[in-house]
Amino acid sequence: MAKIDNISEISKFLTDCNSVLYKFFKSFKALKVPQIVGGMKVAKRSGMSILEIIVEMIIFFLQKQSIFSGAHLSCFKPSGVVSQKNTFYNFMTAGRMNFRTLLQRVAISCILKMTAAFDEPERKKFIVFDDTMIEKTGLRIEGVSKCYDHVGNKYVIGYKNLTATITDGIYNFVFDFSLVGESKKEPCRGLKEEDFQHQFKKDRSGNPVSQERVDELTESKMNLCLKMFRAALKMKLTPDYALFDSWFSTQEFIAKILEVSEGRTNVICMLKKGNTTCEVDSQCISIKKLVETKQCQKFAYSKIYKCNYLKIKCKYGTTTVAIFLVRPKKSASIFVILSTDTSLNFNKVFEHYHLRWSIEVTFRDCKQYLGLKSCHSRDFDAQICHTTLSFLIYNVLNYHRCLHENGSSLDGLFVGMHIESTALSLSDKNMSLLKKILDALCYFIQIDFGRFLHSFLSDNKATNNAVKGLLNLFAADNQIVNKTHTKDTSF
Repeated sequence: MAKIDNISEISKFLTDCNSVLYKFFKSFKALKVPQIVGGMKVAKRSGMSILEIIVEMIIFFLQKQSIFSGAHLSCFKPSGVVSQKNTFYNFMTAGRMNFRTLLQRVAISCILKMTAAFDEPERKKFIVFDDTMIEKTGLRIEGVSKCYDHVGNKYVIGYKNLTATITDGIYNFVFDFSLVGESKKEPCRGLKEEDFQHQFKKDRSGNPVSQERVDELTESKMNLCLKMFRAALKMKLTPDYALFDSWFSTQEFIAKILEVSEGRTNVICMLKKGNTTCEVDSQCISIKKLVETKQCQKFAYSKIYKCNYLKIKCKYGTTTVAIFLVRPKKSASIFVILSTDTSLNFNKVFEHYHLRWSIEVTFRDCKQYLGLKSCHSRDFDAQICHTTLSFLIYNVLNYHRCLHENGSSLDGLFVGMHIESTALSLSDKNMSLLKKILDALCYFIQIDFGRFLHSFLSDNKATNNAVKGLLNLFAADNQIVNKTHTKDTSF
C-alpha cells in the first residue's frame, strides 16, 4: 500500500504543519482512508495503486482542474511512474470499485472519531434525506433525463442527486447517495426519441456493482432512501430522528421508517397543505382543511423562534403523530410540521427540524468548491466515481473542521487548499519547463540527458553553484520586470 508521506511534490506541504494540505492528509490518514481503500482489493491501473490514483484525483479536485489538464501537470509520481490521463479515465469508467462501500465506511469512520473526541454518547443523531439538481449539458451522457429544477422553476437535463447525510448539529457527513432520473413514466424519460436512443450505453452483465447503480436511475426515491437507511442500521448506526421535507412525507414512507428501525428512529418532517388525510378526534380530514379550520383558534407563542404555533395530536395513516401548525410572526401564512415523537414540545421539534438545512449547505459547498456538477463523462460509472470523490473530500474536510478548527466555516479551508494545491501545479510547470530546456541543451551538445543529470547531481559543488546561478538569474529577471512595470505604469 502506498504511503501518503511519499507523495513527491506534496511532501513539501506535508512537512509544514501550518499547511492546510498537511492538515487534510493528516486527517485523511487518521480516518484510515488508505486502509479502507486497500481493503477494497481493486487491481492496479498502469502501475499505480488505487490509493495513488485517488490521492492524485483529490489534488485535481482541489486545483479545480479536469482529469485532462490535471494529468498533464501531475504532481504525484510514485515509484517513477508517470501518470497519464487514460489511467484516471480507465479507473473512473471501469465500475469495478464499490464506491458506495467506500463512502459509507469513511462516513462511519468520521462519526466514530467525532463521537470519541466529544465523548457525548447521549447526543442525538439525525439522518437527513434530500435531493439536488445535477444539471448536464450533454444529451448523450448515460442516464440523463428531463428533471424539474425547483430552484430555477424550469425543466433541465441531468440527474437528481438523492443524498443521505448524518448530523448531530456539530458535524455533518455524507453517508450515501444515488443518482436518479425523473420522467420515469415517459418512454424516453422526457427526451426526444433520437436523443434517448443515442445515449451512451455499455454491457454490465458481468459487473453487478455497476449494474446496481444504473438500475437506481429508474427506482423510486422512497425505496432508495429506505435502502440507505437500512445500510446505516446494518453498520450499527441508528439515528434518533429522520429529517426530510414535504416531498418525502407520505404516510407509507413514514410508517416504513418506523417499521425498519423497530421504533428506534422517529420522524420529523414538513407536510404539504394538500388533500392527504389525517384522523383528528376520530374524524378524517385533509391537511388543507385542517389548516383552514384551526387557523382561527388561539395559537401559543414561542419567544425563542418568534412564531405562533398550535399542537394537534392525530393519526397520520396508521401512525400516531403530533402536527404543529406554525405561523411566523408578522405573517398570515401557515406551514405544517409533523413529529412521530409526540412527547417533544414545539421548541425541540423546530430545533431538530432546523438541522435539515445542513444538507443544503453540503450541496452548496460541494457544488461551489468540489466540482459536484463538473463531470462531463458520458459513462455513468465515471459520474458515480466523480460524485463519490467530491463527497469523500467533503467528509474529510468537515472532520478536520469540527475537530481542529473549532467548527469554523469550510470556506476558508477550501480557499487555502485551492491556493496550496495550485502552487503544486505551478511548481510542476516550472520543473517541466526546466527539463525541456536541459533536454534541448543536451541534444545540442550531443550529451545523453540521463548521464548528464547523474553526473551533475553527484557533484555537490557543481550543483550548488548551478542552483545559486539560477537563483541570481531569476532575481535579476524579477528586478528587470519590476523596473519595467514601474516605468510602464508611470505613464
